[in-house]
Amino acid sequence: MEQLAAFVVYREKLETITLLQRFDRNELFQFLLKELYKEVAFKDQKLICGMIGRVLGLYAETWVSSIWEDKPDHIDTRLRSYLTAMCTSKDKGLLLVFNFLESSNKKITGYEALSHLGDFHSRDVISWMENDVKFPVTEGWDELFLRSNFSWDDLKRWTSLEEKHEVTVIHALEKYVHEKSANNEFSYVISGLPSKSELIDFLVELRKRQVLKKRILPIENVIQNIDIFY
Repeated sequence: MEQLAAFVVYREKLETITLLQRFDRNELFQFLLKELYKEVAFKDQKLICGMIGRVLGLYAETWVSSIWEDKPDHIDTRLRSYLTAMCTSKDKGLLLVFNFLESSNKKITGYEALSHLGDFHSRDVISWMENDVKFPVTEGWDELFLRSNFSWDDLKRWTSLEEKHEVTVIHALEKYVHEKSANNEFSYVISGLPSKSELIDFLVELRKRQVLKKRILPIENVIQNIDIFY
């Protein structure tokens, strides 16, 4: 177990994580906690948290809850949010992270929101980010929209709001096409999609409203790859 865990951490072989499922959960958990407390580098802690989240999941829920209460200095808040997404119920976990982000006196950046909320893959995140999204939307907001399981209803709603919401949709769709084309494991299907012709009409109207070439070209690319959505 120790050799395998060390192999994952020090060789960064994240794909071997599932091999850890053959070990006793409590023994594995205690070992990973010990390793987590030993490591200082963020990337090493991130890999260990990945093992806890992906292999142990809800088994570690009580410990994850204690992190919120004790606020240990050695665990980065981004890792706490990741563990919360992986090891607690979505409703409970999202509320904790939402409250944490909103308790800050500074404005939330897109990259910050993505680092704390991207692993929840929840449409509730899209509702939450509606009031916080800001330009430039390509600095985390478009990626967060993509990773939050947006639906057809979300696309329609956001393109009817402010410019920043519409542009977020444009770049999220651009990322969707790129991921579908480049990654066979990206199996996400947008829920509630209309017929292909209706989606094309929607995209054509969206393109007509744009002035900047950097917004028109992504829409045209999405239209050219429309079959990816079906």
